[in-house]
Amino acid sequence: MKKIYFLAVSLLLGAGAIAQTTVTNHFEGAVADPTPTNWQIGILSWSGGTGYVSGSNVYEDQAILQLFDADYGVTGPGTIDNVKIHIGYKSDAGNGTLVTVGIWENNNGTPGALLGSSDVEIASIDTAAASTQAITDGTTIKGIYNLDVTFGTPITIPANQSYFAGITLPNVTEIANGDTVVVLTTVDGGNYQFADATTHAGALDQTDSWAGYGSFNLEIANAIFPTMNFTGNVNENNLDLSVYPNPAENVLNIDAAESLSSVKVIGMDGRVVVNKEVNGNSTSVDVSGIEAGSYYYEVVSSKGIVSRSSFVKQ
Repeated sequence: MKKIYFLAVSLLLGAGAIAQTTVTNHFEGAVADPTPTNWQIGILSWSGGTGYVSGSNVYEDQAILQLFDADYGVTGPGTIDNVKIHIGYKSDAGNGTLVTVGIWENNNGTPGALLGSSDVEIASIDTAAASTQAITDGTTIKGIYNLDVTFGTPITIPANQSYFAGITLPNVTEIANGDTVVVLTTVDGGNYQFADATTHAGALDQTDSWAGYGSFNLEIANAIFPTMNFTGNVNENNLDLSVYPNPAENVLNIDAAESLSSVKVIGMDGRVVVNKEVNGNSTSVDVSGIEAGSYYYEVVSSKGIVSRSSFVKQ
């Protein structure tokens, strides 16, 4: 397994607030056991070899979607910047077939207009076990993924503060030619049950209707994990900075156009792991002693202007 990055966060910093969240609570418990053989995850097939519940099938499902709202991670206005998905199985016939990772509006419980998206070539999706990455709080695995899509332009969270996130499926002709995509789900029964499967997990069917898994007596959730930045409470000014390298292994260098007073490195759990006073326009921050993962840096100028952004520690 590749390095595990700490991505599930809720972070409050200084006078302003940055709240970034990778939503996993629809999946938590399914991968809580640290032994992969005991994870409550899998791929469901329709009977008779007609395809997959959470993927390509002869019923012409168009997309696999998960609903996110106040019960599942949406706590205010902001943007959806990224979606992580675990593709449990794919087949690629070499046709250059594209699938779309996107955000759909929530129209009274059914998927509405596509609000933003990014296309992915099936051939580029790496489903090898070694390419699986984990979303964790630092101690417990909350979700796993092998497809990581960041939108070129962040998508605004709709006014009703809910939306569907997911991935489109190959069409009937593409399936017949040998192209298939399947999203990993939790396992129905056993130690994990997703009670909101009817309303929050399912497919967009061939008639553009919502087909929740609960309608088929399945209490499962999809391995779909959006990352949001809640910007409604942010009150910060950005400095003219050059911060490098990113990712950083041993040292994070910071050059500014004005004098600085301090630099902090903050974990995704809000814990300050480096706190350094600065007197000058440039500084180097030793990050060699912190664990690999995603972090924020917070730079404060001598005039009290604050700049915050993220970086990856290798």
